[in-house]
Amino acid sequence: MVEFDYVEAAGDTFARPEAFAFEPERIFVTDHGRDFTIVSVAAGNSVGDALSGRPFIPVDPLPGKLIVGERPRGARPPGFSP
Repeated sequence: MVEFDYVEAAGDTFARPEAFAFEPERIFVTDHGRDFTIVSVAAGNSVGDALSGRPFIPVDPLPGKLIVGERPRGARPPGFSP
């Protein structure tokens, strides 16, 4: 499962994230040498959110795009903690 908009709101509450299931039977590609995995995500979820309503986030091939102190975007496996 992937969650979008999982952000802290006012106080100690969190905004409602949009959760979508993975569909690895459609697309699943992994490259251990380059340390990446691509997996298909469902077009919709159980509460009626459409994946097509999410903005497109392009992958920029140029290095050095992360600013010190900025949080990177990316997927984390279940149970991951920094």
